[in-house]
Amino acid sequence: MVDAPDLDMREGRIGMPPATPVEWWIGGRADVALRRAARFGDAWCAGHGLIPADARERSNVYRTMCAEMDRPAKAVLRRDAIVLDDGDEARRIGAEIVARGYRGFTGEQLILGNAADAEQQLAASLDLGFDEIGIRCLPVSQAHALETIHQIGSLIGA
Repeated sequence: MVDAPDLDMREGRIGMPPATPVEWWIGGRADVALRRAARFGDAWCAGHGLIPADARERSNVYRTMCAEMDRPAKAVLRRDAIVLDDGDEARRIGAEIVARGYRGFTGEQLILGNAADAEQQLAASLDLGFDEIGIRCLPVSQAHALETIHQIGSLIGA
């Protein structure tokens, strides 16, 4: 800590500004968090634990708050996934991970199965009022994680 009473940093700048604008995603589920995201953020990032039964209502609350503040709304949902050619194997592995207590999840917050299953689950999530979905691999073997990335990539043409 610097004790410099004569130093005025109101006009100072630290670091270079980014070459492209940075989107500020603000997370949380409580109304106060949604209000903060609507007021200050570029997007609301719904946590990975949000269950489908609550997702539409929370998205609607956020979007209403944005409209009241005359701000654009962008809702992003995060999901953990395992997507394999063998969808049954992906569901079995996912069930084992949930049974071990993974983040307190029940399984309905996860994307599990083959690419066709994942496509249906992701479409259903978008239908709940989300504009984007961020995906993270479940804690699985490197081979399964890479296959998940490949399978998800095939859905989006990557």
